[in-house]
Amino acid sequence: SDHPHVAAGLNNLAESMRTQGKYDEVKPNYERAIEIWEKAYGPDHPRVAGGLNNLATLLYEQGQYDEARALHERALKIRE
Repeated sequence: SDHPHVAAGLNNLAESMRTQGKYDEVKPNYERAIEIWEKAYGPDHPRVAGGLNNLATLLYEQGQYDEARALHERALKIRE
């Protein structure tokens, strides 16, 4: 389903799994949540920014610093 509540659930599940170190399972959930929020609210919505920050944190924890920075910068632009 593409309902924003599904995106929130995916995001929450990803957060729980990230804290357990299940990184391979987490990224698709964050990406799907962001995709749903972008469709529901548009690419410049604060919900999208929150999802981008969560995904960026995951990537940072995995040592993917350039990718993480790009997502953090995109999220900051949305919130400015």
